[in-house]
Parts: sequence; structure tokens; C-alpha cells
Amino acid sequence: RNQFHPQSLAPILMASSSDLDADFLSLPVPHDDSDSENSESSIASDTPPFDPRGLPPWLLNTLPNEDEHPLVRLHNEVVQFSKLVQPTASEMKVRTTVTSSISSIVESTFSGRRKIQVFGSSATGLLLPGSDVDIVCVMTDEEIERLKKEEGKGEEDTDVKKQSAMRSFADALLKEWGEDLIYLEVIEKTRIPIVKCTHGPSGISVDISFDLPTGPLAAKLMRYYLCKYPPLRPLTMVLKHYLACRNLNQPYHGGIGSFTLQLMIVSMLQNRYKEDSLSGRPHVPNLGSMLMDF
Repeated sequence: RNQFHPQSLAPILMASSSDLDADFLSLPVPHDDSDSENSESSIASDTPPFDPRGLPPWLLNTLPNEDEHPLVRLHNEVVQFSKLVQPTASEMKVRTTVTSSISSIVESTFSGRRKIQVFGSSATGLLLPGSDVDIVCVMTDEEIERLKKEEGKGEEDTDVKKQSAMRSFADALLKEWGEDLIYLEVIEKTRIPIVKCTHGPSGISVDISFDLPTGPLAAKLMRYYLCKYPPLRPLTMVLKHYLACRNLNQPYHGGIGSFTLQLMIVSMLQNRYKEDSLSGRPHVPNLGSMLMDF
């Protein structure tokens, strides 16, 4: 599944058209029949013979219906792809195990004065196979109150404490995981200092930041949008994979981060819903049309 290998995907790709989510029924898009006939006749002459072996893995067990409108076929493909890449129960269990291990290390290293919060795609469920786990290590409420009572805690002193906490955690992680830790890096000279590590047995990479409250707040906001706009989830999965395949998903290298991408999709959906409401036309929840609009 992680490599989109057809043989390994056979047990997963048993979805049929009846399995489509109720929110995303295959709805035809109104169009001019005469224009459609002309365009289809012109395309047919340039279209090579259909070869099932050329299908992507998410369509191996659901052959395209050539009688359907192209946007309906694209809609169904988006749904099938989203079903394919969603994490399995065993994958989520492994991620939970790694997260629990980090939580225990943080608690023992800082004597209960700190705790972890998961954010990003692991908190919203918008994760692709192989996605990193984003964690922020924050002080407990009791520790915050204790520090408030102390004087002379300037910004520079806070930064020094944060760097010290990062190094202490990295040392404890190296000691606890041992040979299971195949990668460890403490990145301090950046806008958001983080500890990057990779758990060898699971292959899961983890990014741990310190005292950054915006991450969990962003995840909470995205969960709200996911409930309000159901198309957000499948569109995000497709576009995240599209950007990742082209190495355009890293902001550090000029790409688009996941949260920025999700906000762009939300903006598109809001404008689409608004236009449908103002024009009085019925809203057609067709993911193919939405994807093309984006």
C-alpha cells in the first residue's frame, strides 16, 4: 500500500460504487448533449485502446464506466483514492505506540512538568502513508503557574531554557530507544526549533517542537472545517499526494505546506457554496468538479 503496489493492494481495493460515502454520490453534471457528442467524437479518434494494465492501483478492481460523465468518473476515482490511502487500524496502532513511548520519555525526563500534544495530519486524520507525526512538548498548567510567580524571566532566558529542554529530551530519547533510533537531529537555529527523529522498527519519523501552542489550535480549527465541509478530506488527500509526487510539499524549499493547502481548499469550497447560494442553483457535491475548480 505504501508503494502503491498492485499485488499488496488486492485485499484493500474491493470497494464498489455502492461503498461510496453518502455525501459524495455520483451525480451527473448538466451539459449540452450536442457539444458533448462533438467533443466525444473528436476525442475518440485520438484515444488509444483501453488497457486495464495501465490503471492506477486504486482502480484495479473498479473499471471505469465509459458511459458516465468524465466528472463523475473523476469523482469516483477521488473517492477510491481516498479510501486506499486512509490509514489502517494496524498503522494507527503503531503510530499510537510510538507516540505513547515519546510521551513516557517526556514525562520521565521532565519529572511530570511537561506533556505532549499531537497536531498536524495525525490529529486531523489527513495523513498519507509515511506521513510524519507532529508533536509539541508543552509545560503543564502547574509548571506555567510556577514560572509566572518567578521574576526575571525574559525572552532570551526562555529561549535558553527551550534549547536546554530540547537537548535533554534528545539525550533521553537516544538512551531509551537505543538501536531503534535510526535518525536524530536537534535543529536549534531556525524559526521553529525542533527535534527530528525516526523510529527504526516502524519507520515512522517524528518532529517534536517545544512550547508552540499554535499547532494544536490549527488542528482544532481544521477538525471544525472537516465537519463543516465533507469534501475537504478527499480533496486534501488527492492534492497532498499530487504535491508530494512533485516535491512541492516542503515550504522550506518553496513548496506548499499541508495546513496552507487545506486553507486554500476551504477557501475554494466557501466560494463555491456562496456562488451556488447566490445564483439559486442546486449544490452538486461532485468531487471531480471541485477538483477541477481548485
